[in-house]
Amino acid sequence: LITDIHHANKVEAGQRYYRQALPKLREAFRFQGRENLDRIVHLGDLVDSVREVAVEEFSIQTVAAEFKKFGKPFHFVMGNHCLSGVNKARYRALTGTAARHEFFDVGGVRILCLDACYRADSVAYEVGNFDWKDTSIPAAEVAWLERHLRRAQGPCVVLAHQLLDPVPPYCVANHAEVRAAIARSGKVIAVIQGHYHQNRYTEIDGVPYIVLRSIIEGPRISDRGSSVLSVFEDGSAALKGFSFQQSYSLRR
Repeated sequence: LITDIHHANKVEAGQRYYRQALPKLREAFRFQGRENLDRIVHLGDLVDSVREVAVEEFSIQTVAAEFKKFGKPFHFVMGNHCLSGVNKARYRALTGTAARHEFFDVGGVRILCLDACYRADSVAYEVGNFDWKDTSIPAAEVAWLERHLRRAQGPCVVLAHQLLDPVPPYCVANHAEVRAAIARSGKVIAVIQGHYHQNRYTEIDGVPYIVLRSIIEGPRISDRGSSVLSVFEDGSAALKGFSFQQSYSLRR
């Protein structure tokens, strides 16, 4: 699991060192390549916004190429910065990923990826029509989540960019509704998120809500976060953190 790469060819802003993003990603792949991985997921904000659409598209393709070279199946969760210069359909075409709400099963574990890049009025994000603080998960997607949690035969993990635990302004507007659906299922062993950039862990209704450390923060190659999630036959799980990412043991 990796999140918030924010790759862009521009000078640093605060603790965001955009030109260090790709070297940090490659270093994360170098370390995580030693693990026995089934696949890899990026939790949103692959790139950062620039003025020229052609440059932004090239940046998206450049980062996606790094995932392809890693040689494992990969998935991209949609983040708000992913849509600063292109629409959703174009982003999917450039990355070669679904980049929408989707689920896949790995070794008896159901992974559900959410797309919260919608305004509170359920209008999908398009270039120039949204404020990143105005984010929600539409009713149809909540129903989709409930349906596929109900059908799951084993433990489930939910992945999202924007937060489902209440941390304004980083959380979705209908976070309580989505959490209620997760809690009712009784199957979710972890909700793992990006967007906030810093380590964070909280439990709500017995479900761990984890925010991952971003790639972008900090000037050094070692200033990054990445992790490997392992789920075991008894339904417990472990998140193994690399560099500044914290590790957690998870048990329902």
